Amino acid sequence: MNTGKIKVLFICSHNAGRSQMAEGYLNARYGDRYDARSAGFRTSRINPTTIRVMAEIRIDIGTHYSKSLIEFKDETFDIIVILADSPYEHELPLPEAKTCFHRNFTDPGSFGGNGEEGLAGFRVVRDEIAGWIDHDFVEGNIS
Repeated sequence: MNTGKIKVLFICSHNAGRSQMAEGYLNARYGDRYDARSAGFRTSRINPTTIRVMAEIRIDIGTHYSKSLIEFKDETFDIIVILADSPYEHELPLPEAKTCFHRNFTDPGSFGGNGEEGLAGFRVVRDEIAGWIDHDFVEGNIS
């Protein structure tokens, strides 16, 4: 079914942090224009701190789960955004897309555990992703 929305796939290493934040934010704030999904080059589980910091801005991603890029192999996207540190760290083929590019954000898991330092790091990454989506991505300044 074609909804007329721009179909986006955000990819990161494990689909545990960055790509989940981007998917949740784009759908919550711009879901009238975009249909966002997310995947990882490998799967893991969503970091509970990812869910927590998104809830802080009233976006519930508590039902999300880590998805493999393989789940989307037969789909076509308008835009694929690789959020991983290295866009070439994988051997999996990407789904078909009109546009594909790399936009690096720090892996929030690199900030440490669930303490205040780790939580602050997740918030920084969340806010960077949200700012980029608000000021660049939806305005078409995406490459």
